[in-house]
Amino acid sequence: MSEPAIDFDTKQALARLSEVVRSAAARSSGKGRKLKPEEERQIVQGLVELLVRSALPLADIAQGLQDVPARLYAAAFGETWNKMTSDRSKDALQWIEGLPKEAANNVRRFLIPVIAEFDPKSGRTMLPAKPKDLDSREERERFAKNWLAQDASLLAHLLAGEPVEYEVTRVLRLFLRLALEPAVNSHVRSEVVRIAARGLTEHDLAQAKTGVEPILQGLTEIIRTLPSAEAASINEFLRDSTPQMASRLGLATVPTVLPPQPD
Repeated sequence: MSEPAIDFDTKQALARLSEVVRSAAARSSGKGRKLKPEEERQIVQGLVELLVRSALPLADIAQGLQDVPARLYAAAFGETWNKMTSDRSKDALQWIEGLPKEAANNVRRFLIPVIAEFDPKSGRTMLPAKPKDLDSREERERFAKNWLAQDASLLAHLLAGEPVEYEVTRVLRLFLRLALEPAVNSHVRSEVVRIAARGLTEHDLAQAKTGVEPILQGLTEIIRTLPSAEAASINEFLRDSTPQMASRLGLATVPTVLPPQPD
């Protein structure tokens, strides 16, 4: 990692921020009490300063700041990601991966949507590495609410650039699973299907013989949940815009093989 500026005192900055954190944590301790917005902003600004001007590893920064919520690290990363050196970005990714599952997922939920548009590669790398990380229904619901509450633009961002095959399938398996959560409305589910079909086609995976079966199954399950009008629109889109995907899903020669549910 590059050396910090010689006029920046890392130890002093960390000690100063640690005192702010301790003071805020002491004031907010107790049932139902939270950090004040100005306290959160002060902590995020202190983290930003350390991330940009210090070479201190994140594990050491975090060790000195025991009471900082994961979402505030995510906010600081979001403000500094495009200013970080490559070494600092790698350090951040390693630190997130080494966190306990719940804390790591808290950072991922807030940070990935912030950086995915301008750094899709890091966004993909940061995704939960193991399916069991989302085995909890509560955890899936939190991700679905953060990532698919309004639209599926995050999915499109994560498929941008030049992802390799396993990255494409990893992203799609995750989002197809999240799209089935009750928090995701039918409009967003339809958008997920469209983006997934285009992504498989654009990355030459629509006719892949292995590795895409779970994705095809996921697409089928989502289409079956849609109201009849939306299902018909999706089926028409697949036949017209992604004929290879339509063929894999059995839609090439018949109007609707996947029967929609009643409105």
